[in-house]
Amino acid sequence: MKALMMADILQVSAVYIITFVLMKRKYADFPFYNIFAVLFPVSQLLLLRYIEDSTEYNNVVLVAVTMISGLLVDCVLMWVLFSMQQRGTLQNDIDNRERELALIRQKQEKSSNEELLLETMKEEYSRELKEIYDLYEKKMSGGLNERLDRLEKKIKSTKEFTYCGNVVVDVILKEKAYMCECGNIDFETDVRLGETSGISNLHLCSVFTNLLNNAIQACSDIDDRSRRHISVKCDMRGDYLCVVVRNTVNAQAKKQMRKAPRPGHGYGLRILNDIAEKYNGKFGYKWADGEFQATMQMLVPKQVKAYE
Repeated sequence: MKALMMADILQVSAVYIITFVLMKRKYADFPFYNIFAVLFPVSQLLLLRYIEDSTEYNNVVLVAVTMISGLLVDCVLMWVLFSMQQRGTLQNDIDNRERELALIRQKQEKSSNEELLLETMKEEYSRELKEIYDLYEKKMSGGLNERLDRLEKKIKSTKEFTYCGNVVVDVILKEKAYMCECGNIDFETDVRLGETSGISNLHLCSVFTNLLNNAIQACSDIDDRSRRHISVKCDMRGDYLCVVVRNTVNAQAKKQMRKAPRPGHGYGLRILNDIAEKYNGKFGYKWADGEFQATMQMLVPKQVKAYE
């Protein structure tokens, strides 16, 4: 019996260690707390020995104590497992928040410098526009069109524009546009969203961040940089706020997603489904002609203007 128990323990341990090593190689963020899962069968196998000894000596009290001890050991192990899992999830959330804060600080510092430059440029443009207006008032129209064209080109060259009226979504779109620029990804937007949308800014942040992170990752896997393209559209369709993100994918993307999805990808899809249900909406995605399309629909209260 003892030899059988030891063989079982060694077998379970060997299988787990091999699995853990393989998963750790494939996914660097594979949770270490999974090692506690192997302690459950091992703990029960160890307790079998004491139960056998207790029944052999007809000691009912020892049998009862052994069974209660086994139950307590498993309860403690279960508590440790769930505690570590929650701690890992919390730490992941904290890391994400810290990254977001770092990006916001970086954006604020960049914005401060850009604001000083833009203020100077605005004063210059205002003076030039006033001169053009004065000349027009004085019926001196010669060369005004050329001056207006030059002024328009100067303003466009600043590239200081907003994607939409919602500050949170606008910051996200600017950050993702920068990531696309760095990754040689064509980024196209048509987002008609106001500051007050009837949808929580936290949920909007989650929707746009998850959809665009997935799209950027998928485009990054395409070797041919000329095929990398992401399009974002957001507007009202009836009473629903619709967000549609399309991105090109490589030929094997659909098969790879079904066979071995990226860590965190399934979790992101669950979040999007939960948000859609919260607003009596729907989330779905489809593949067609080398392109992936994700669509989020959320019901907006009728009294709220969701776009501008």
